[in-house]
Parts: sequence; structure tokens; C-alpha cells
Amino acid sequence: MELADLDGGIFYKIPDPSRFRGKRVIIVGGGDTALSHIQRLQGIASRITLVHRQKTLRSEYGAPEIQDGAVGTKPNFALFRDLGVFLDSKGQVVADPWQRTNIPRFLAIGDISSPLKMIVTAVAQAAVAAHQAYVEVRSPYWK
Repeated sequence: MELADLDGGIFYKIPDPSRFRGKRVIIVGGGDTALSHIQRLQGIASRITLVHRQKTLRSEYGAPEIQDGAVGTKPNFALFRDLGVFLDSKGQVVADPWQRTNIPRFLAIGDISSPLKMIVTAVAQAAVAAHQAYVEVRSPYWK
């Protein structure tokens, strides 16, 4: 439910993350909901600032990395780099529309390959990847 829809907007929850593309966002709170909003807006908003009145966060998942007033998570993609998987400038796995990477039969879905940190995106990518895996097994490259 939106509390108000002013020029910039004040929201009780995030109705559509794409609405915040390129915008500076302030999230008030320190619990699980605040941190989940940060994750949903990461890679979409140009800057995310967390405002919380306590010294520690109340989230069960722990505190995200805080840098220069912006809040976010910093994933560790060293494993993918060590395998030779191509990463983009933001450190995410590069995948084509069929979720294929530069390594044959290595598919990438979800947060590692999409700037949209949403379950619905990961599920859609998983459906595409499952179809691609089926096609590759049904018609293997060695035949």
C-alpha cells in the first residue's frame, strides 16, 4: 500500500522495483523488510541509503555491506572467475537470452546473472535454462 504518491514518492512497500530505476532511495528501518527492500532495489536505484535509529540492525540475515552512505551486498564471484566464466563490469555472470554462459553446458540464473533481484525473475530464467538444458541433452553437441 502506498502511503503517498508525491513527485518523489513515499512508499510503505515497493510496488514495482523498476519504478525506482536510476533514482536515489532512502529506506527507513533496520529489520528484515528494510534489508529485503535494499536487495530488491540493488542494481536498479542509483543510490540506496539506509536510515536506522539503532546502532545495530535487527535483521535475522545480518547487516549488508555499508559503503559511502550506500547500502548493498557485495557478492563473491571468485569461483566463477576461477572457472573462466565471463563476468560483466559489475561482477555478474554474463549469460545470453537462453541463460548460456561462455562455457558450454554452464547455465546461469537468478541473482548471479540479473540486475533484478526478484524471485519471479529467477523463476523465469530457470524455466528458460531448463528448456535449454533439455535441448542440449536431447541433441548433444557430440552427435
